[in-house]
Amino acid sequence: MSNNTPSHSTLFSVFLALLLLAPGQAVAGTNTHSTPSISEDIDWSSPQAQETTTNNSSQSQHENPDEVDKKGELSDVQRWLAGRLGSQLGSSTVKLSQGEYQQAKSVLGDDYNSKLTRYVDVAGETDSKKDDQTAKQFQQAKENQRQYASSVQQFRQTYNKYQTARQNGNDERARELARRLDRLQSQINHTGNNLTKNYKNISNTTQADLQKETGTVNNITQNVTQQQAEVQEQEFTETELTTDVNTTEIAYRDPLDVSGQLTSDNGTELANRTILLKLRPGRVIKTKTSEVGTFSFVARPRKLPLGPNTVTVQYAPKNSSVYLGSNSTTNVSVHQTETTIELQNTTKTAAYNETINVSGRVTAVDRGVTNVPVTVLVDGVQITTVNTTENGSFAASAALPAKINPGSKDIRVAVPLSDQALASTNATAPFTVQPTGTTLNITNVNQTGQQLMITGALTTASGEPVPNKVVALQLNGQQLTTVMTNAHGQYRANITIPEAVLNSDKSTAKLSALYSGRGANLNKSQASSQVPLPASEKESDSLFSQTTYLLASLLGLGLLGIAALMRTGLLTRSSETDSTPSDTTASKSPANTEQDPEPEPKPDQFAETLLDRANSALSDGNREQAVELAYAAARDSLTTTVDVDPKATHWEFYTACQEANIADENLERLADLTEAYEHAAFAATSTSSMAAETAIEHATSLVETRS
Repeated sequence: MSNNTPSHSTLFSVFLALLLLAPGQAVAGTNTHSTPSISEDIDWSSPQAQETTTNNSSQSQHENPDEVDKKGELSDVQRWLAGRLGSQLGSSTVKLSQGEYQQAKSVLGDDYNSKLTRYVDVAGETDSKKDDQTAKQFQQAKENQRQYASSVQQFRQTYNKYQTARQNGNDERARELARRLDRLQSQINHTGNNLTKNYKNISNTTQADLQKETGTVNNITQNVTQQQAEVQEQEFTETELTTDVNTTEIAYRDPLDVSGQLTSDNGTELANRTILLKLRPGRVIKTKTSEVGTFSFVARPRKLPLGPNTVTVQYAPKNSSVYLGSNSTTNVSVHQTETTIELQNTTKTAAYNETINVSGRVTAVDRGVTNVPVTVLVDGVQITTVNTTENGSFAASAALPAKINPGSKDIRVAVPLSDQALASTNATAPFTVQPTGTTLNITNVNQTGQQLMITGALTTASGEPVPNKVVALQLNGQQLTTVMTNAHGQYRANITIPEAVLNSDKSTAKLSALYSGRGANLNKSQASSQVPLPASEKESDSLFSQTTYLLASLLGLGLLGIAALMRTGLLTRSSETDSTPSDTTASKSPANTEQDPEPEPKPDQFAETLLDRANSALSDGNREQAVELAYAAARDSLTTTVDVDPKATHWEFYTACQEANIADENLERLADLTEAYEHAAFAATSTSSMAAETAIEHATSLVETRS
């Protein structure tokens, strides 16, 4: 170990000082709640730990750190921190059992995070991996316990609303709330199981005894489950879904044929009910039951992975229905079917940024294949991807990028599937890339002493801007820097005239800008300009001018930095920004090139933009994305009046809205929207179109209310 590396004794002393000075700890020497010494094993309820404390009480608390076993020191610190973290988990659980949900979460706030950070730091000083896993358990326990507290709080509040709806005779509203209770109960059960696993793992690896806390969480979960069972019995009638499949060996050429019947628990046939066939996430087929409750599906697998798969048939009742949902699963094995691409029309030749059009049809067993991806490539470079329509046809259009060299090439069209029900395939067509002439110019040179501020542009011969290309700048043939053109084809650089050029007997120097055209279908081009050199007798004046210019440049950079930070703030709220010229790494931007920052959007302008994109995503069939955008719009709008940590989870944000006295009808919309968001973001099953539409409606109402 290097002599400059801090010893474990030093680290121990630092941690001891931090622990004694930690927020919330009593000051040593006071009469109450004095901070225990590190040598104490604090439990928290364990008789064994109390015995250890007694046995160790005779140890000197003033030993020379260099004479104490280093591993023992770190172990003492870890035990102390683990005890404190376990104690805070216990305090949070007590608050939870008392119905003080916000306090239960607050106990696991900044102070808990601070101790956990110290625990992680100490764990990093040891050779064992066990304490690293314990640190992860403490982190997961915090997250699960806060989520658990939020879910239980929502369940209690929703249950009270349910009771009120029943008392008022509002049966439809009561059933809607009962279904929400069912979803919350499932969430509580799942999170509670994870939390008690965290408790068990922590108890097994530390002296923190969390058996009591485990019992408390189990009791709360059991109480919630019992209440929900009573609600279900009062509100709903169970259903039975029977299914029959023609074969469990399926392929696109040998489709899955499912038939079945939906009845109530007493055998009543249920007509006109929605039945879902779920082949995989995102692939759901819907049908309705007949007058006698029967239904049937024919499904051809397209993107299912080869081999074993599980297919689910589900009855998904409306929120206002008196019936409970039911489902049936079937295990199947998927086999592959070959596909074919028939190209119908392709562009024969194109130059830079000109449109390439490709159309055709994808078939399998003489049938058009719906909704499979088709990728278009030129010389191995992917230029676009589209999906086939209902009859298997496709039409793709994309601009030819600059990075494809000129000459004879192939357009390759591919179905890029791998180990799925449909096999990959491709087809090619001849194609020629034409070269395009370019024009490079130097539009302006500002000179201050030895400094040159150069701006220019690269365009095609027809005047079309050429972005993201490298331009080299030379002075008297010596390359000084390179710079990248921005989205408008413009470049800007700041260079210093070399001493060798200054000391020449010339009064001017040749400034050249060069674009090589290498690796592209764009021809090379160059531009030049003569720049005057400072006279030698004005050397001192030149030095003064340089210094003044550099100071001005630094000031300009500072102002530009501030403007950039302001723009960064805007960029987090808007995905559409104007590109600005790129600076070379060797250059500095003068102050006079600073641009005024764009005005910040109005409070709800960003939310409305998100809503527009949510509707677009829904129109494109991206239901999960639509729900997530809708939730983001509502949250952005509500954040203007709700004081909440931006890093709060979706349910913590909902709780903050409750405490902010948001109107009940808006809270109900937010609750439904939050549930939809949670399903879209985290659930294995896909989001229905109806659920996505409802989420957008709720978000729109919330945004309009806040406007």
